[in-house]
This record gives sequence, structure tokens and C-alpha cells, in this order.
Amino acid sequence: MFLERDKGTLCQTAQEWRHISANIILLVFQFVICMNENKNSNPSFIARETLKQLALLKVSPTPDNYHKLYDQIAGNPPNQISAITAKMLIDLAKELPRHTPQLLNFANNLEQAANEKNWEKFKSIMIKLVTNERSNRPSAAMRLKETRCGET
Repeated sequence: MFLERDKGTLCQTAQEWRHISANIILLVFQFVICMNENKNSNPSFIARETLKQLALLKVSPTPDNYHKLYDQIAGNPPNQISAITAKMLIDLAKELPRHTPQLLNFANNLEQAANEKNWEKFKSIMIKLVTNERSNRPSAAMRLKETRCGET
């Protein structure tokens, strides 16, 4: 009798797990279908769907999680930057000095990357700019030596 009762409980638990597993699979399929159907959809619809998915996936509704999920649903590439960030980067690029052809080229390329909302391209150009400026700048020891040589 004891075994029969445990067997019934185990069967009930197995059925519950099958039901939960089926719901999870259904949820994943709905999410994938939603992502594929709603590329370039209405931003209001994508925002609503993002909030629904955050709740269904039990993900904390932080700005980062919202942004990542919104981009997935909208079909945006993962390295694309937001419009607000792009505007800040464009403003930054506009403030860069442009008094040499090389600096003008760097500033224009940074602006273009920000306009394209391409973070990888922007980051790559910024690293080249900083590396180039560092290698072109004389070291402190060299400047000191030049100063001393000019004094004698």
C-alpha cells in the first residue's frame, strides 16, 4: 500500500513536469516567432512585447535587460548603440580637434560610426586615435632633454 501511494505521487509529479516542460517549450516558440515576425515593427508593439517577455522569462526589468530584449525582439544587431548614445558620441566626435588632416579624418570617421550606430567601428577608430596620438607625442624625458639642450 505504501508503494502504491508513492507511485501515484511520482506519476502526478511526472505529469506536472511534462506540463511545465510543454509550457516552457511553447513559451520559447512564441518568443522566437514573435522575434521573427516583428522585425522593424511598431515601436509601441515591441515595447509591450518586451515587457511581456521580461515578465514571462522572470528577468529583472533593469534598463540593460530591457534594452537587450527590446533589441532582440526588434531584430537589431547586438552591437548597435541606442539613439541617445549615438547622439552623445556624435557630439563628442564634433568636439575633437581637426587642425591636421589626420585628426580631421579620425573625427569624421568617428562621426560616421556614431551615425551608423556601430559601436565596434567607433571603438576601433577611438583606439587607433589614442594609440596614434600616444606614439606621435614625444615622451616627457625627450621633452626635458630638448628643453635642456635649448638652454645651453
